Amino acid sequence: MKAVVAFSGGLDTSTIVVLLRKKYEAEVITVTVDVGQEEDLLGVEEWAYKLGANKHYLIDSKEEFAEEYIFRAIKAN
Repeated sequence: MKAVVAFSGGLDTSTIVVLLRKKYEAEVITVTVDVGQEEDLLGVEEWAYKLGANKHYLIDSKEEFAEEYIFRAIKAN
């Protein structure tokens, strides 16, 4: 079984990674999306691997987030 987890590195998603690996022996792929938050996302990747993730993807979506959401919200006032 393979599972993809939208991974923040918090308690909930960390628990899910461990549960999927131990209980279901799943191949776990974690995905973190960078929308410009202040968190250390390289630390999140390291944490995912320590928990047993087989692969981690860090997606840089700062530009898309700004264009599609922030600018539209500002224009809408």
